[in-house]
Amino acid sequence: MNKFPLFNPYITCLHRTRALRQKFNVKADKNIVVIGFDGSADALKAIKEGKLSATIAQQFDLIGQKAVQTAANILSGKSVEKYVPVEIKLVTKDSQ
Repeated sequence: MNKFPLFNPYITCLHRTRALRQKFNVKADKNIVVIGFDGSADALKAIKEGKLSATIAQQFDLIGQKAVQTAANILSGKSVEKYVPVEIKLVTKDSQ
């Protein structure tokens, strides 16, 4: 979260349901940002409604592209990285 210093303090949850529950628990403190991780339609709606501060959206099309390219490289005998990172997106009320 050093990349996003405006989110301090923050709570991050790996699932939107837990994130929404946590947001409810800290509702009185507007300084705490609650971030979910899935970028689903429900999470986007919750952000628009102010029930969730942000979500981390995975880029499934890019994940698929990298997976297919990695598989093609393996099948053609090329070496591949052990870890293939895929950029994620931070989605907030302002970025929708």
